[in-house]
Amino acid sequence: MKQGPPPIKTPLARGRQIALVLAAAALTIGGLYGYAVAMFKQQAPTLIVLFYSPMAVLFLLSVNLALG
Repeated sequence: MKQGPPPIKTPLARGRQIALVLAAAALTIGGLYGYAVAMFKQQAPTLIVLFYSPMAVLFLLSVNLALG
C-alpha cells in the first residue's frame, strides 16, 4: 500500500492550495511587520487597522477559494 496523501488531480485544486499557503504566509508576515512597527512607533490601533484589514480580506478570499 502506498503511504501519503493522494495526488491533487486538477490544476485548479493545486492553485487553490497554493493560494491558501500564500495567504497564510502573507497574514503571518504582515502581522509580524505590523506588530514590530507598532512596538517602535507606539501607534498600535492605526497600524492594526492598516495591516490587518487587507491581510484578513486576502486570507478570507483564499479560504473561500480553497474550500471551493
